Amino acid sequence: MSKFLDNNGLLYYDKEQRKRLLTKVNKVDGKGLSTNDLTNELKANYDAAYTHSQQAHAPSNAERNVLIGVKVNGAAAEIGEDRTVNIAVPTGALASKNNVAETDLAPELAEKVNAASEGNHSHLNKAVLDQIEQADLDKLDGIEAGANKTVVDAALDAESVNPVQNKAVKAALDGKADSRHTHSAATQASDGFLSATDKKKLDGIAEGANNYVHPTHDAHAAGLYKVAVDAEGHVTEASAVEKADITALGIPAQDTTYAKATAESDGLLAKEDKSKLDAVPSPGTIATETSVAAAIAAAGHIKKQIVEAKPSPEEAQDNVIYLVPKTSVADGNIYDEYWKIGDAVELIGDTATKIEAITNKEIDTILATE
Repeated sequence: MSKFLDNNGLLYYDKEQRKRLLTKVNKVDGKGLSTNDLTNELKANYDAAYTHSQQAHAPSNAERNVLIGVKVNGAAAEIGEDRTVNIAVPTGALASKNNVAETDLAPELAEKVNAASEGNHSHLNKAVLDQIEQADLDKLDGIEAGANKTVVDAALDAESVNPVQNKAVKAALDGKADSRHTHSAATQASDGFLSATDKKKLDGIAEGANNYVHPTHDAHAAGLYKVAVDAEGHVTEASAVEKADITALGIPAQDTTYAKATAESDGLLAKEDKSKLDAVPSPGTIATETSVAAAIAAAGHIKKQIVEAKPSPEEAQDNVIYLVPKTSVADGNIYDEYWKIGDAVELIGDTATKIEAITNKEIDTILATE
């Protein structure tokens, strides 16, 4: 439970603190302690160290913040004896222009420029251009735009994508049969087409079929027989089974008896063991780890739900605490707690925090630990 310090407790705490202060000495100005435990020499050293720490100090290798050189277009400029650099900058009429027009040039300079550009220019491929004749130009005029060179093969070629000459195609077709030719049906004496009758007969034969003839054997009436089988699975002999044949297999000739089963050996189930076995619950009624976990998961778990008003018994659900805001609390953070008990919804408490005033004895305990 939380506690608070009320007015009476505050007065008691103030009185006790005043009594404690009467046992203390006054602070001396200029000293952190009631007495100066430092020698004058040691204190003077501390004062000098503090004064020195407040001053600005430059490293021993520091340099003044001055330029050590100037470059013009990446090239170092010469520094004069007066430690200055002279950079020549054009100051004429064209100095401030990015593009120069013909009118900006002097008349005699403009005349020289025009003379140099008329009829005296050359091309990098002049040697090639000088070899072009009029016949070459006429030939170019006769070629349509986008024309290309097509190679026509003189013979059929499965790997080629070029067109083929007509005579090559005709020669290949001449060796082929006419599409309207016919074939006679095949016979046992000559090749030919498969007739519809033979095709129907062929369809009625299973894949892998052969002309099998099952062997015949003597018939036997129903009974217990000893049989012999050949390598192909055919029964070749059959004779009636006799008692001697059965006993030869280890089966007793008379009624067989068995001893009762024990923990060490197999045997018949004793009636006492059968009674114990019947008393064991069926698997469906035995609690397993899985069934216990499922039962716990299905059990109800308490949860809380904030609602505007107390629910009716019909609306309320089991295992739910309904929190209804208290109308008498300004901040609305305290709720009445309701719980469904039987067919009624009962008030079981609220969420208000209970705080008591701290006692003088508890204040003494606190002060004693300081």
